Amino acid sequence: MRDRAAPWLVDIDLGLGDDSEDVVYAFPQAGAGAAAVRPLCADLGWPAATAAVRLPGREARLDEAPLTDLAMLSDGACEAIVAHARGRRVTLLGHCSGAVIAFEVARRLDPSCLSRLVVSAHCSPSDIVRRGVWRWPTPKLVDLVSCEGRIPAEVMADDELLELVVPAIRADYQALETYQVDEGAAVDADVIAVVGYEDHLLSAEQLRGWSRHARGRFTVHVVPGPHDLLHTHHREVSTVVRRESGWW
Repeated sequence: MRDRAAPWLVDIDLGLGDDSEDVVYAFPQAGAGAAAVRPLCADLGWPAATAAVRLPGREARLDEAPLTDLAMLSDGACEAIVAHARGRRVTLLGHCSGAVIAFEVARRLDPSCLSRLVVSAHCSPSDIVRRGVWRWPTPKLVDLVSCEGRIPAEVMADDELLELVVPAIRADYQALETYQVDEGAAVDADVIAVVGYEDHLLSAEQLRGWSRHARGRFTVHVVPGPHDLLHTHHREVSTVVRRESGWW
C-alpha cells in the first residue's frame, strides 16, 4: 500500500508515523513541490503526522510530465492519500492554487475519514479568475508569479533553476484555469479559510466564497503576513490549524 502513495507524498511526521490517529496532507502553490510546505508540516507536529504532496514535474518527479488536468491530479493524489492514511483521520490543507486541488481531493475521499479542509490564500472554486496565464510568454509569466511571491528568491536568481520550474507553473495554471467546478459541489466536512492581513491579491471577504462549498462549519481567519503565507508566516497558519483541530 505504501508503494501506491509514492511518489505523491513526502512524510514529514517527526517520527510519529503510524502512531498518530490524525494525518495532515499539505498541497503547495502552483509550480512548487514538497519543500514549499515542509516548514508548515514541521510546525504542526504532534499529535498529527504530516505529509507534503508532490505533484508530477517537480523536485524528485522532474522526469515526469506535469499534468494539466485538475481531475487527473486530484485522482492521483486521492489514491495516494487513501493508501497512505490507512483509516486515519485526514486533514487536507491547500495553499494558493493547491487549495483547489485539496478541495477536489476532499470531494473524492470517504466523508467518514475526512476531518477538515483548510484553504489558504485562494478564492473559492466558483470564483476562479481565468486569464489564460499558462499561455503567456515566459518573462510575463515569471513576472506575475514572482510578484505574487510564488517563486522563492533563490530560484528567481538562478536561470537554470527557473527553467526547471516554469513547465510545472504553466501546467498548474492550465489545470486551474480550465477546471470547472460542478454546480453545488461541496465538502462534507468543516472548511477553514486563512488569509494574510497584507495579502494584496485576496481579501477576507473574497474568501467567504468558500462557504458555498462547505456542508460543515465554515470559518475565516485573518493572520499576519502577505499572500505567500507559507514562506513567511507558516507558524501563524499552523496555529490556526492546531486551534481549529483541538491539537493543543
